Amino acid sequence: MHHRMLPLSVALVGMVVAPAAAEFAHDPEIPGGMVRGSVVIGHSVHQGAAGEEKRLLAAPRLTIDYRALADLVVALDVPTSHIAERHDEDAGLSTFEIANISLGGRYVSRMSDLLVLRVGGAIVFPSASDLGADETSAFDLPLLAHSSTAKAHGLWQLWLYTPGLLSIVWDNAVVVRAGVFRLAVNLDLALMIRTSGGPSDDDLRVAAQAELQAGFRNAIVGTGVALRAVAVPVGPAEGDAFQSSVAAFFRAFIAGGFFDLRFNINIDPPAGFSFTDERWWGLELGLGAYL
Repeated sequence: MHHRMLPLSVALVGMVVAPAAAEFAHDPEIPGGMVRGSVVIGHSVHQGAAGEEKRLLAAPRLTIDYRALADLVVALDVPTSHIAERHDEDAGLSTFEIANISLGGRYVSRMSDLLVLRVGGAIVFPSASDLGADETSAFDLPLLAHSSTAKAHGLWQLWLYTPGLLSIVWDNAVVVRAGVFRLAVNLDLALMIRTSGGPSDDDLRVAAQAELQAGFRNAIVGTGVALRAVAVPVGPAEGDAFQSSVAAFFRAFIAGGFFDLRFNINIDPPAGFSFTDERWWGLELGLGAYL
């Protein structure tokens, strides 16, 4: 059976004072480790052959960071995809799928009171299932679930939600701290290698994503806004390979843990503009504890 990359034309921290980093699950100023569970919720309306299709996304995710050495953290990321599709004429269908599991690590260097650097990497294993090659078929719900979850995230970390790929990821973050104000920049590069589906013109691809965050944080709350951009080289038949999104985020600290949320709005195709037909928005809710 031929497995393909998601068609981008249609798919696609405790009482510690720390900045809102480039990814909630990987805060470069966390002094030790953490465990975080989250769920991303999204909604989209499509016009299909059977009439109006309403798609509701609720995809859980588990992240565990373990402090192996003083400045070295090992990270396990277990994302999932869950979608329910309801048609005008029937009760609809739903599926729950494991996405691509990631295992990696990162080195955090606290250069000064002003600057924190993070350098890391990960191997993303091809654990996501793909039972079909056509999103319009009921038998292709796994692919549809992964595609929709990727869109709700603004295609951020697309390699987690693309079946049939082994990915090698290099991630970096820089955080500038000035009192309670924070400025964070994140840049990730991924080499995505096809592992199933036979020879094709997309056996090897490089994806890049960048994020700029601005906000503030104290010992009680952290909040701000983020602008994201994702680029994946594709063939001319697959359409747009660039996705931008903007998000507002919030984190509240409790004794030994935290609660956070992030609301993502896709700006342009293929996943946006959010709140229009066949486009997605995403609301991520998270709860975590420090190890």
